[in-house]
Amino acid sequence: MKTLKDVYEHHAEMPFISPKYEQELLKKPIAKRQMERTGEGYLPGHIILLWRIQFGTYTTHHPHHKYFYTTYGIDAQKELEQLIEDGLVRIDTAFESVKLLPVMTLKELLQDKEVKGLSKMKRADLEAALQATYTE
Repeated sequence: MKTLKDVYEHHAEMPFISPKYEQELLKKPIAKRQMERTGEGYLPGHIILLWRIQFGTYTTHHPHHKYFYTTYGIDAQKELEQLIEDGLVRIDTAFESVKLLPVMTLKELLQDKEVKGLSKMKRADLEAALQATYTE
């Protein structure tokens, strides 16, 4: 039976192997091209991570998708932290991330502060009330 070292010996670099997917990656290896870096030093997995982030819905609360581990061979959390350190990704402030919260959550936050007239407020009004009531 082949080992991980045998399977990936001809790759430009060894992919990140999550113990959770080790057996899967022995049977269906990550493609060689996924472990070839760009001129800037990034792997295709980094590019996909950046692509997902640019949609504006990628949050730090959701687990990273399996394909980062099984198709792209990267530790998504570690690489996300590296992209932040490199200045390619920035974490939104609390007020910037309000746009991702459902209206009901905004209303609940404002109810906790006993704000009146919530039933008549539209989203923009709720966001303005939130900024007037809470600090960053």
